This record gives sequence, structure tokens and C-alpha cells, in this order.
Amino acid sequence: MSEHASARKRPAMSYLLTIIAVPFFHFAHRLRYLLIDFGVQGAKSTWAQVGFYGTAVVITIVTIWLLLTVAPINFRALLP
Repeated sequence: MSEHASARKRPAMSYLLTIIAVPFFHFAHRLRYLLIDFGVQGAKSTWAQVGFYGTAVVITIVTIWLLLTVAPINFRALLP
């Protein structure tokens, strides 16, 4: 892969990561507060926060791994 093609792929992968990861954090936040609004007291606990936001973190890490393994960036081509 040429240096130019690798440099063009990096912004696209960053954009894909953002488009995929941000909705999971948004969903985790909204679901947690929906449960709080419905009166579920357990949703206010630290364990609930770890569960909701931790799942979003895990999904983000899996997304990064998939992006790097399916369409790897040649970092050596980016060095001067």
C-alpha cells in the first residue's frame, strides 16, 4: 500500500470509530437514566455505571481491534 493511500485511510477509520462508538456511549447513558426515571434504584449504583459504560468501552475496544485487523494502517509509511 502506498504512503498516500495509508494516509487517506486513517481519517476514514477515525470517522468510522466515532460513528460506531459514540452511539454506544449515548445509548448506555440514556438507558441508565431511563431506568433511574422509572424508579430503579439500582441504576444509580456504581455497579450499574460500570456495567453500562463498561459495556460501551468494551464495544469501542472491539471496534478498534476490528478496524485495525480488517483494514490495518501501515504506520511505517506515515513516518518521515
